[in-house]
Amino acid sequence: PPLSSPVTVENSGKPATGAFNTILDDFTLRYDSMVTDLHWWGTNIADPTKFSLSYSTALGAPAIPITRIGTVTKTLTSLTTANNAPIYYYSTNVTPFALAKYKTYYLSIVNANFSSTNTGWDWAYSDPNSGTHWMGQGPTLEQGTLAFDITGYATTPEPSSIVGLAALGILGGASVLKRKFDKSEIGR
Repeated sequence: PPLSSPVTVENSGKPATGAFNTILDDFTLRYDSMVTDLHWWGTNIADPTKFSLSYSTALGAPAIPITRIGTVTKTLTSLTTANNAPIYYYSTNVTPFALAKYKTYYLSIVNANFSSTNTGWDWAYSDPNSGTHWMGQGPTLEQGTLAFDITGYATTPEPSSIVGLAALGILGGASVLKRKFDKSEIGR
């Protein structure tokens, strides 16, 4: 998603209760898809291997862990928050998993690296003024769309691809019929 400074962030730090904050942002896919990697933006985290990634099929439904393949890469961007904190781009390959089209899912990215010196990580907004996400132990609905991309490949062809495949099938069938007709004409 296009971001510009100053970037607004959602505090995903450790609340006073000591439990992890839950942050969920919903998404829907246009095609049945196989997810192969995740990308997101946020503030610095000393050890990006400590991210916990999951999704759920409904609010309150059990989280389904997303297994990383390899490490999470962290790249400094030219973006900053209102307090001049740098924004990083995070990316990781994941064990491929299937998601259905037109179904709402909820992505959760949590920093599981809390200590006395590391109190959290902040997830950047792609748009703090539109859309919604869910935050906290409730979780409660809040305004703003968080910055992430989910990539992979469609497992069902697009409608235009189906038309193209059908046209190829018709042309192929016509070609076979033409050859049979031509052979029968020659044999007379």
